Amino acid sequence: MANRVVNGGKVLVEAIQTVVPTKATDPRQSHRITVSQNVGSTAVLQRRFHLLLCYNKASSEDSGWLVAGQIKESLGRALQDYPLLAGRLRWCDADLEIVCNDSGTRMVETKAEMPLAAFVEREDETELSLIFNISTNILNSDNTTHKNLAAFCVKEAEHETGHKLPPNLSLLVQLPPEDERVEVCSTQELLECSKLDQGEKGVSFTRAWDELELDNICFNEGNTPIYASCWINSVVDEGCVIIAPSTDQGLQIVVTFI
Repeated sequence: MANRVVNGGKVLVEAIQTVVPTKATDPRQSHRITVSQNVGSTAVLQRRFHLLLCYNKASSEDSGWLVAGQIKESLGRALQDYPLLAGRLRWCDADLEIVCNDSGTRMVETKAEMPLAAFVEREDETELSLIFNISTNILNSDNTTHKNLAAFCVKEAEHETGHKLPPNLSLLVQLPPEDERVEVCSTQELLECSKLDQGEKGVSFTRAWDELELDNICFNEGNTPIYASCWINSVVDEGCVIIAPSTDQGLQIVVTFI
């Protein structure tokens, strides 16, 4: 992996590791993904969730390799509870499935030769994902209602950020008792099908990135982040809308621009 130059400072790759669950997944689980016919390739699923946490040194002995070890251990424990994140995609008949085979996730340790303020300023420019909490009683509704909800959140996200989604977007829906469903459609097509107004059908919207409480994540007791951010990006030039159940019996909808 090549080193990069960002805002006049070089980002050096210190180490590349694969992190696996701390305990083998047994029995192996699998999760079916229903792919619509208009999905050209698996590239629409190659999206990455980025979590950026910036800390001051916890002590004079603190170092990058020590923090990297703490993150690796923490990530391994998280993967034990969520083995799908350490799995791999494979074809199963005409659809795809994620197999929990403990292949692991990639961890890249880097060193940036630039002031933290400059690095944070650059990351703020790339943060174009918004998440909406939806209190609703239509969890088991049809595909049309899902598109109405997605279109409403897209309009709200475009209004709030001042950005427009790319011409095409992928819609990922994961609601019980269904498996995950993936569909690619044009942004204009999605917006034209919107017939849902805020307040209808018991639906209320709140923006929810703050509910993740990123600024409370500590690897050393009492040393909270001085800056925290998260976003989702893609290897394809498409927007993305993700619909999934939330912990309070409602829905969460994530709108990603890049």
